[in-house]
Amino acid sequence: MWHSLSIGRKVAQWFEKAAEADVTLLRRDHPERARIDAVLGRLVSLGVSEAHEIEQRIAAEQAGAMLSNIEVDI
Repeated sequence: MWHSLSIGRKVAQWFEKAAEADVTLLRRDHPERARIDAVLGRLVSLGVSEAHEIEQRIAAEQAGAMLSNIEVDI
């Protein structure tokens, strides 16, 4: 049922829409980061490729934030 109804993909799409409305959801310092990571990790373990893409966006956002901090320090 999970796969036939594409529930994992729909959850990932919902999260993408929520992140468009609230970009802080992608930030490493978000107060719910542990919960978000747990849900995304579980979706990835179930084979939901969209969840992995979201994880990559979060990692890219973190890398970008780290680079901007380095540029400020220089």
